[in-house]
Amino acid sequence: MQFKLTLRKENKTGALPVNYRYDFYKNISALIDRSIALQDVPFSSDFRNRVVSSFTFGLFDFDAYEIREQAQRVVHLGEDLSLEIRFLIEDQEEDFIQKALTNQQVLLGDTIYRIAAVKSVPPMDFQDVMDYRCMCPISLATHCPSSGSISFLSPRDQSFNDFLKVDLIKRLLRDHPEVSGLKDLGQYCPEFQFRLLSEPKKEGFHIQCDESCQSIVGYQFDFQLKASPVLHELGFYEGFGLTHSMGLGFVEVLA
Repeated sequence: MQFKLTLRKENKTGALPVNYRYDFYKNISALIDRSIALQDVPFSSDFRNRVVSSFTFGLFDFDAYEIREQAQRVVHLGEDLSLEIRFLIEDQEEDFIQKALTNQQVLLGDTIYRIAAVKSVPPMDFQDVMDYRCMCPISLATHCPSSGSISFLSPRDQSFNDFLKVDLIKRLLRDHPEVSGLKDLGQYCPEFQFRLLSEPKKEGFHIQCDESCQSIVGYQFDFQLKASPVLHELGFYEGFGLTHSMGLGFVEVLA
């Protein structure tokens, strides 16, 4: 399920950290948790886990802003900003999300916003082959058990296709515990095929996570993906790759 949010500034400061992803994620998660606590949610018991695990979002679209590099701040000069957020939830749960977020306050850095509008976006019709553009970088990594080191993959790496596929299959199994014991996930979905459509742009940045800060490398590019519509749906609504709850891997459909 996809929504377009309009946030309206309520104080004059207008200063946000350049890395606003973590603050926004924590604010939205807290609003959902509070709504669940205040009412008897008529959905399945894992509703909260499904909502938080699948929540991702796009870039902020400010009506006017400037970036102050030295202070690592984005100064919102206007009044409104908009963005898209996505959850992999059922249609009957849409109303709950809208009520949980509409007219609520969000604190980002020194700036207080009120969520002035939450509009649902029609669902996407996924085909076997889809073209996408990364609006936020996609990050995929390999881990070396012996050294504990992490290597981030480029979409030009031969293994990128398999790691992207296995990541999506793992998410599918997460929602179907009856088959969670499957091994050698790379052997499944043999039709899966990733094709790079543009020159990838490498980006390194820091992601705040609880009390720690993680260094992440990701890439922005256009790509074509051949896969089951179920896997397309997972990637589109949850984000492709790692740390999708920070907005990474958020894509738009090209064709």
